[in-house]
Amino acid sequence: MKPLLPRLALGLFAAMFVAAQAAPGAAPDRLLANHPILAALQEARPELKLSSEQDSQWAAAEAASKAAREAMAADHQRMRAIMRQEGQKDVMDLASLDQQMEAMMAAGRKAREQAKERWLALYDSLSLEQKRIASQHIKDALARMDKLHEQLKATTRPAGS
Repeated sequence: MKPLLPRLALGLFAAMFVAAQAAPGAAPDRLLANHPILAALQEARPELKLSSEQDSQWAAAEAASKAAREAMAADHQRMRAIMRQEGQKDVMDLASLDQQMEAMMAAGRKAREQAKERWLALYDSLSLEQKRIASQHIKDALARMDKLHEQLKATTRPAGS
């Protein structure tokens, strides 16, 4: 079993990162822009020429993603409140904090899985030509990510390595 404090610190960092990305009430394209593959699909959407059924699936997947993000942001705020409350005590109960965080993270995982399943169902409903278009946009986005990653590595690599 991993030590408790590093798990708590990692969980808090992840929660803060996600909450920073999860601007409640953000526009759907802003929500999709935080995920490279979903952003690529958003970019491809006009070319895909979705049927009305596919468009409904898109809206449902988008709504599920938004709901998952908003739930994560709410969980983050709730966890911060719990931590502030726990910090007022003479002796903090780290096991209780860990249990509460794990419960919130499990609920978040479930919501993200549901959103992912909706996106996969939408992709599965695409015709071969639509999948080719979507795939090309995704490949382009991944190539841009790789290029950015290489640029970041080059600027953060210590001299002489």
